[in-house]
Amino acid sequence: MKINIYLFACLLSLFLFPQSNQAQTTEQKTWIGASLSYELHPNWEASTEIQHRSEDILGTTDSYFGEFLLAFKKADVQFKTGLRYIKNNDTNGAITGIENHLRFFLDIGYKHRLQQFQFKHRLRLQTENEIGQIAARRENLWRIKTGGVLKIKNWKLDPEVSIEAFNHLPNSNATGLQKWRYRLETELDLGSGKVNISYSLDRESLPNGLAFNSHILGLFYRFEL
Repeated sequence: MKINIYLFACLLSLFLFPQSNQAQTTEQKTWIGASLSYELHPNWEASTEIQHRSEDILGTTDSYFGEFLLAFKKADVQFKTGLRYIKNNDTNGAITGIENHLRFFLDIGYKHRLQQFQFKHRLRLQTENEIGQIAARRENLWRIKTGGVLKIKNWKLDPEVSIEAFNHLPNSNATGLQKWRYRLETELDLGSGKVNISYSLDRESLPNGLAFNSHILGLFYRFEL
């Protein structure tokens, strides 16, 4: 019991007190989305999602996308594959405007229960490229995520904390660790669907040595058939 509380406290402390000695800049973002999932078979599930991401509180559009997922679940292990079509609003540089990107990814996830704690782990391999651009500009990443949910008796808003590392693969257009994502979230079950509310902190290391922090408020509705 004490070990479980310690593990959860470590995850929470990493979220609340991320360490960095770099000079930092910050921005605020808002992510809003909705998804629909359908059970094809006891072990198979298909889902689709749309999401809008903006600067500040519903300010300038940063990006929006549509995504399709297919998942296979067996006991506590889950495999996923997905395709995401992204419209990025590029506001930097001499050439600005909407860029069309395509992302493909593969996931393997594992979850386990320790008393009132449920721990979740995920490894994702993804590749993304702007449509019409050469393959040399492709961004290839592996992402590893770990986190835990504290199941509170007679309480509907169980807190969940997670930490995720984004790292470039050797054949990508960049190298090394790209960023860390720390997230605190909760979910309310409405019967036919779930409302998810989250706060995320993205910490990205830039080539000039600066650390770029994004504070992200998220609101998502997940409808299940």
